[in-house]
Amino acid sequence: MNRTSTAPYTFTATEQKAGLFLPSIIFNNDGYMTEFSAKDSTIGLDIKLGEIFENFNRVDGSDYYKNTMGIAVPDPDGDNDGMPDEWEVTYFTDTTRDGTGDYDGDGLTDINEYLNNSYPNNTDSDGDGITDGDEVNTYRTDPASADTDNDGMPDGWEILYNLDPLDPTDESNDADNDGFSNYKEYKKGTDPKDPDSHPVRPMVWLPILLE
Repeated sequence: MNRTSTAPYTFTATEQKAGLFLPSIIFNNDGYMTEFSAKDSTIGLDIKLGEIFENFNRVDGSDYYKNTMGIAVPDPDGDNDGMPDEWEVTYFTDTTRDGTGDYDGDGLTDINEYLNNSYPNNTDSDGDGITDGDEVNTYRTDPASADTDNDGMPDGWEILYNLDPLDPTDESNDADNDGFSNYKEYKKGTDPKDPDSHPVRPMVWLPILLE
């Protein structure tokens, strides 16, 4: 079982004496409790990866049964390499890698791919034209975000034109003083560092006076 799957769990309680017997079981999952106290019923559970353990006790001299169940959660990082086993299996199919290697050869180690929320099997996780390794080691940008400073211009474009991908004010600046902001130049596909490369200026119409 995992966090998103479902699985049936069946239990049977048998009363050995005459009289009313209503089994009651409480499932505890991360602080939430769901009580079950009806025959032949089912409940929905969202439980973490792990095995179900069960303790079943009878209080002597009474018609009282106590049943305790829980989830024995295994170590999420069985090999202690800093990368969760589930994450390793997702990207590497097994847990044999120790984090020091660079699976996709982008200049960022596997453990740092995990820590930066990037893909260890994709050299450019956010698709901004800059490898994950260069983003982290050279430009200090976020390899999992195409626009680290949220100024509307991709990191790769800002780096290409020597703008600052960590400065959100770049959006309104005019690097070449041509009257158009860097953001407008990005949207129009012109060079923000070349004053002769700019969006088309609006046509000015002057009225003609006829005598």
